[in-house]
Amino acid sequence: LLDSLHEYLETRGFEVDAFARTAEAMKALETTTYDAVVTDVLLDGRTEGQEVLKSARTRRSDVVVVMMTAFPILEDAVGAMRHGAADYLRKPVNPRKLSAFLHREIQMRRFETESFALDDLVSILSELVARTIEHIDPYTRGHGE
Repeated sequence: LLDSLHEYLETRGFEVDAFARTAEAMKALETTTYDAVVTDVLLDGRTEGQEVLKSARTRRSDVVVVMMTAFPILEDAVGAMRHGAADYLRKPVNPRKLSAFLHREIQMRRFETESFALDDLVSILSELVARTIEHIDPYTRGHGE
């Protein structure tokens, strides 16, 4: 799953760092600024995804954090959202939907933190709509341009 999501997100224009171990992910969060973090709830066989969430949100309050799990529990989902997760997904995760969600959330966070001229907003919104449509219907890829 890690490798397939990594490859897919890169084909969608994301720069991706993928880590199979919690320690590697936590170290990267200390030294690198990320727009988004996607983490499994269970890492290294333990529920350390919450720690990744907290670390990411501590370092950058506007980071988009998506949690995923094969074992959804309502209380865990509520706790993740309270700690700032943007979404809590059940595996298997649809890579197209994840990509569209990440693009949309990252753009929305940019809107909240930056000031834009009207031309910039029109351009960003047009690109956002085109990418969303392309993710839902791959046949339309490139038509937005």
